Amino acid sequence: MDDGVLDATGGGEASGGGEASGNPQGGEPDGESMMTRPGGGNKDAAGGKDGKADDKAGEKDGGKERDKDKGDKDPADKVPEKPDDYDLKFSAKTTVDKELLGDFRKAAHEMGISHGKAQKLAAMYEAHAAKAGERADEAQRKTIEEARAKWEGEIEKSPAFTQEREHIRSALRQYGDPELYDLLDQTLLGSHPKMWAFMAKVGKALAEPGFHGRNSGRERSAADVLYPNQGK
Repeated sequence: MDDGVLDATGGGEASGGGEASGNPQGGEPDGESMMTRPGGGNKDAAGGKDGKADDKAGEKDGGKERDKDKGDKDPADKVPEKPDDYDLKFSAKTTVDKELLGDFRKAAHEMGISHGKAQKLAAMYEAHAAKAGERADEAQRKTIEEARAKWEGEIEKSPAFTQEREHIRSALRQYGDPELYDLLDQTLLGSHPKMWAFMAKVGKALAEPGFHGRNSGRERSAADVLYPNQGK
């Protein structure tokens, strides 16, 4: 008997002017967010595949006919001697709340429900819970896609969108890596206007000719480039 909680399911160019001193394994960003998506542009909302719970689980004995050649009653038609004797079956994808299952067994025993009928009720609950989980997942996906579409629409309205994107992708090629690209995609940070503005500023700073000391007698830090008047 499974215990727990029911599952609801279902190498590019270096930046202009700076030396490529970052992670050499960064590679060309290729993901789903505005920063990592090749070609840029707003991504249309996309749905996903929904997992289906096995709503037939536990019905193996539901349609069994009585063996007329035997005098014994079919076990499925009997009321177990005690609540814990309800050996209810669920699909491999499902885990059931232990406390809820215990309460159900007690109630079924008090009402004199046979093992077979209890199994049918358990299967009905399992199917209902799976569908509720699918609806919740779909609602969440819709909310996420709507938020991303809104954010990316705001980003694309910037007059400097193309230049900002070039600076960002150049910085990602130099200092990023696949794990960072996945993070930007999975958290939607790669499509958030605030993160976009920050990364565009960083990318532009990295592209400054004097970032690594080409136009000065010393190497300039990122802080020097981002805030040239600080400390003066």
